[in-house]
Amino acid sequence: MTKGRWAALVVAAVAWALSACGGGGGGGSSSSGGGLTVNANKSSLAFVAFVGQQAPAENVQFSLSGGSGTYYGLAEPDVQGRFGVGFQVTSDTTATVTLTPFNNIGQPPGSVSGSVSFKLCRDINCTQVAWQRSLPYTLDTYGLSVSQLSISGSEGAVSAAQTVTLTPADPANRLTLTASSALNPWLTVSRTSASTYSVVASGSGLAAGSYQGELELFHTTVANGSLKVPVAFTVGNGTIAPPARSATLDAAATGASLGGSFPVAFVGSQAPTWTATSDQPWLVLTGATGTGAGSVQYSVNPSLTSAVPNWTSATANITLSASGLTPVSFPFTLNKRLPEVFTVSPNPLAANHATSLKVSGRGFTQLTPSRTLQISGVAGTTTTVISDTQATLAVPATTAATRTVSVANAAGLATRSAPLAIQAVPTLAYAAVPASGEVRSSLFDATRNAVYAVNLTEGALVRHRFNGSSWVTTALPIAEIGDMAMSPDKATLYVSSGVSQLLEVDPDTLQARTTRTLDSSNGLMTLGVGRFVRDGLSITSDLKIWFANDGDFSALTYFDIIGATFGSQTQGLPEASTLLRGAMLAAPADGSRLFVAQSTGGFDITSYLYDAGTGQLAAPAGAPTNVSARYSHNGARLLAERSQVHDGASLALLGQVQPTGSGILTASVLSPDGSRVYALVSANDNTLIINRVEVFDTTQLAAGTSHFVKLGEIAVTDQALDCGPQGLSGCSNVLGSLNVSPHGNTLFWLGNARLVVLPIPAGLRTAPLAVPRLMPAAR
Repeated sequence: MTKGRWAALVVAAVAWALSACGGGGGGGSSSSGGGLTVNANKSSLAFVAFVGQQAPAENVQFSLSGGSGTYYGLAEPDVQGRFGVGFQVTSDTTATVTLTPFNNIGQPPGSVSGSVSFKLCRDINCTQVAWQRSLPYTLDTYGLSVSQLSISGSEGAVSAAQTVTLTPADPANRLTLTASSALNPWLTVSRTSASTYSVVASGSGLAAGSYQGELELFHTTVANGSLKVPVAFTVGNGTIAPPARSATLDAAATGASLGGSFPVAFVGSQAPTWTATSDQPWLVLTGATGTGAGSVQYSVNPSLTSAVPNWTSATANITLSASGLTPVSFPFTLNKRLPEVFTVSPNPLAANHATSLKVSGRGFTQLTPSRTLQISGVAGTTTTVISDTQATLAVPATTAATRTVSVANAAGLATRSAPLAIQAVPTLAYAAVPASGEVRSSLFDATRNAVYAVNLTEGALVRHRFNGSSWVTTALPIAEIGDMAMSPDKATLYVSSGVSQLLEVDPDTLQARTTRTLDSSNGLMTLGVGRFVRDGLSITSDLKIWFANDGDFSALTYFDIIGATFGSQTQGLPEASTLLRGAMLAAPADGSRLFVAQSTGGFDITSYLYDAGTGQLAAPAGAPTNVSARYSHNGARLLAERSQVHDGASLALLGQVQPTGSGILTASVLSPDGSRVYALVSANDNTLIINRVEVFDTTQLAAGTSHFVKLGEIAVTDQALDCGPQGLSGCSNVLGSLNVSPHGNTLFWLGNARLVVLPIPAGLRTAPLAVPRLMPAAR
């Protein structure tokens, strides 16, 4: 017997050359002429692959006996290129043929079958076949319907079943889909048919969160391959969080009316013990423990809501903690909307005189005939609601006292109220009080008989106060002093310092209590007020103090007294630029509106009007532009450029002040009700020495003219301004500051030389101030 040799003949075919001698037999053998017997160890071939993986090769072992000479072996698959064929000679009479599937990695799941023909030939070209046999084969490529699996469930509960489909089917049950208990003990797989598996996940013993696991598909005949599928298990809370709750604490609300209940429930049939808690003391829970499904009663204790600012919302988080389950929380929102009072005007009121108050605040539409605005110690008032933020209050003749205007609520909670001074109208005699320095602005406080002024030369807030017999002057130095305003409740003077600080000053002690600081790093929001003539800072009835720089590109800045915060008004200004140029601001004492004029030439000089009741800014048609302006106390009239009188709301021009004879009009002021103009006029056109106050009636025009009727004059002897050679600079820069008492009976002229107190003769003053009639919605 000669040693065989092997050589490749064609693709997917091999030549087996050997010398055969002797013979044999055995299972799987077949014979051909010459007594040749061939044994194969397999009668069929089964190839198994998983999608995306190479299928393992199959080996067929052959042995020869009998016959003689040299034989050439050949293996021919029915589909050329389906298999790669390899061979290995193990002896002269034995060999192993290896069949490896080609290109199956990219094949989709499925099954193919066919046969491979094996031959022994006498010649190398296999024209003389000595022996042949065909072996059937199957090639199964298995895949699952998912490449990854996401399951959602809950603590303590079994998830809904997910179906995973196997392709091709496995009726012989040769494949197994398993979940490794070490990796994911929460995952269970069961076979439901020849082609489907059911997968469930259990949240028992798992906290709420995300977990990662794996499924693995095995075949009984493939030891070195498997198909793995990642599994994500999202475990939700086993406790079902109730929907968010909310309630509104308004004028009619009580603790009982703000109460309710919420359910306690769990996923599936769980029934753990549980407790419910609130993280806010004002939200009280009743029946806050139990086992299994149940409910909890809640109520709001209004007396514990003082830490919640009015007209804001606060949230209490209710937490349900159940045994073995992750605690869950849900919010309860309390909207605190109690009616409150911001300002009253006029303030002070004249004693023993029936009048009507203009009241600003919010929540007024909640008022009812039994729940109205009240003045402490005063009966017989009548409330008329105009809007949610405005009302009027008719007040009978009342004796002098300090009162409070407020509104009650069913919960009995204290809310913001406004002090009201009712006083015998103070009568101040003529006086000439020494003063010095350039004065930016001044104001008169009738509740203290004091004139407060911003002195730029001395860098101080100056007070001239009448103590019953004489005027006493004191001062508080303030670095880079800007301008000032008195709060509507008369309790605080607000004084700006530089471009970023606002001081809260006690009007009685003249000491700074608090300093508020604005972030002015952008240079646009600023408390700077320039050096133009001023009439004090403007405060509107929504309790905002307004600022705008006299220069170009200034934001309309405000300080919110209620929230003690700074902000800027952009609504109502052009979208292209919400900045003002050379702004001049004016608001009446009642704070109902704010007039904004721009004074820098060469730019847009549109004027705007801010409504404190709505918080809206608009540009009224025909409004005066490029002007300085000031209002009457009640907002009925606007005085522009010292001589033009406009309607306070529409800003329509009503007429002009025209001094009689020669003289220069240097300063003017409206009476509190807007029906009079008091104008300082010089002795002639060539001097700034003031010799008279001319008084005009803004309700009458002289026949055939646009000029108001002149009612008379008040003689002036002492000069508030030193307009001589030594004082001319200060005189021309400031022109003095002119104010009128809120009772309309006294003028206060302050300059760089003195404070001049000018009583107004009875025939030239107006009656005690009353609020104009508004469109009512009676309550």
